[in-house]
Order: sequence, then structure tokens, then C-alpha cells
Amino acid sequence: MSRNTNIEGLESIEYKPALSDKWRLYTRLQGTYIHAMTADLHTRSYIRSRVGFTYKEFTFGAGANLEYYGPLKHKQSNIGGFLQVALF
Repeated sequence: MSRNTNIEGLESIEYKPALSDKWRLYTRLQGTYIHAMTADLHTRSYIRSRVGFTYKEFTFGAGANLEYYGPLKHKQSNIGGFLQVALF
């Protein structure tokens, strides 16, 4: 492996059980970690979470993004609502 390589890992999990004939619970957790081999340090990582409901092609609810940058893991957070529309 080249020392100019980044090592990246991505994990994602969703759970969408039916609540009724028309409604589903929507949960998602996703995270990534990126490590720069040249400097042997953390470059970026994040955790994204969503919880909400799905009705027909619409999914909506609350979400949070936690982002970490650089070797000191400077943190930026965003919390709010989300809307997702399935086109197909």
C-alpha cells in the first residue's frame, strides 16, 4: 500500500418496519472515518442519523449530522428536519 493513500471506512444501517398498511417507521444511522496515511492522522469523520415516518413516496422526520475535521477533530453539528421523496 502506498503511503499516499487514505484509508476510508463507511457503515450504514436502516430499519423500516411497517406500522400500518400505509405508514412505516424510518430509522437510519450512517458513519464514516477517513485517515490520511501520509501524515498518519484523522482527516474527516461523520455520523448522520435520521428518524421519522414514511407515507407513500414521502419520508420525513428529524435528523442530526455530526462532522469532525482534522487531527484535532474540530466538531460541527447540524440538527433539523428532513424530507425525502422517492422518485422511482
